[in-house]
Amino acid sequence: MSLHIISFGAGVQSTALILLALHGDIKADCAVFADTGWEPRAVYDHLERMKSFATSHGFPIHTVSKGYSIRDLALNQTPTSGRPPLYIVGEDGKNGMIRRQCTQTFKIEPIRARIRYLLKETGNRHATQLLGISTDEVQRVRHSNVKYIKNAYPLIDLGMSRADCVAYLSEHGIEAPRSACIGCPFHSDNEWRRLRDESPDEWRDAAEWEWQLQQNGLGLRGTPYLHRQRVPLYQVDLSTREDHGQMTFDDECAGVCGV
Repeated sequence: MSLHIISFGAGVQSTALILLALHGDIKADCAVFADTGWEPRAVYDHLERMKSFATSHGFPIHTVSKGYSIRDLALNQTPTSGRPPLYIVGEDGKNGMIRRQCTQTFKIEPIRARIRYLLKETGNRHATQLLGISTDEVQRVRHSNVKYIKNAYPLIDLGMSRADCVAYLSEHGIEAPRSACIGCPFHSDNEWRRLRDESPDEWRDAAEWEWQLQQNGLGLRGTPYLHRQRVPLYQVDLSTREDHGQMTFDDECAGVCGV
């Protein structure tokens, strides 16, 4: 017998998984949310709404953490693990990027620890971890590398894309945010602009954290940055083509290209 556990990131796809489970369309016993300690306010608000909603239907959502946050790394010059994939300008002037450790440290390890606890508590020997990867992200599919966990991808099995998940949630009156740490170096320019324009406090927090990283060094032989332009976040050029007076495809298109 296998325990079925949703890996809940509080984003669009994993929220769709919980709704599918509550409606009996997929099998799941509970969900686990790994808190990095530096999620956007919108994610934490959505998490609390979903916990209340799911609990009212007898479906528990567990919250786990490493015990410290990603943001705390800026206060420690030589952390042993958990570094995000920072952009680097080396002491020799060459550009580089450090290997991502944050997902393993702040997401995978706490979730696996809770899975082991739940297996022991329920007397099960194996768990099926349901991951919110949709058909447009099939390249992210991976087999589990631990013998007591099997990965499953219900959205792919159901043929659901991210857009399908958005529509599915909308049908049930639910809107989920994009789940990513405030200062994630993998943010696109669109996401950085959204953070700057719609969440100025979180934008300032990211810029301050970057400065703290640069002061403390993280034991790196070079200067770390959050953006691929490798300049302080406040100096990053996030302007769009429209800002530079360039026409976009939508400006030029007469709407008949696909007819």
